[in-house]
Amino acid sequence: MDLVEGVDLLVHDALLTADELPEGAAFGHAAIEYAVALGAEANVGTVLLFHHSPGRTDEVLDALAVGYLDHTDPRVVVAVEGTAHDLSGGRPRSR
Repeated sequence: MDLVEGVDLLVHDALLTADELPEGAAFGHAAIEYAVALGAEANVGTVLLFHHSPGRTDEVLDALAVGYLDHTDPRVVVAVEGTAHDLSGGRPRSR
């Protein structure tokens, strides 16, 4: 917790869902829901979910992003190749 407490942007592995974790835990990857919960507990500004499962299509990732649109504490963003995040003014803004 000390490592991430209050950070503006937490970039976190999102390979698995909580339902997939029992099968994939041996590989050392995290569950999306756990990353979001960590962000909330540690009072971070934004959780950026990256390192998606290769089996997730763009459509599935888009649906995942839509599922977190109203999540504001912390804000949750699904990483997309080529997206930049401006950290110069404190809390990140996607461009």
